[in-house]
Amino acid sequence: MSAYVVFIRDNTLNQDEMAIYAEKAGEARGDHQINPLAFYGELETLEGQEAEGVVILEFASREAAH
Repeated sequence: MSAYVVFIRDNTLNQDEMAIYAEKAGEARGDHQINPLAFYGELETLEGQEAEGVVILEFASREAAH
């Protein structure tokens, strides 16, 4: 059964630190097989505070996500 990870970026406080994070996040992926379903595309907020960005990642299983 597939497993999903959802990241929601509400508000970037330090753009320089975000750039460092983005670089390290790619390295942290390792050899995990990840299927990006949504990656900072266009958003439509139906209620609540609008997010800066959303990422949804699909893994083959819960174990594969660890």
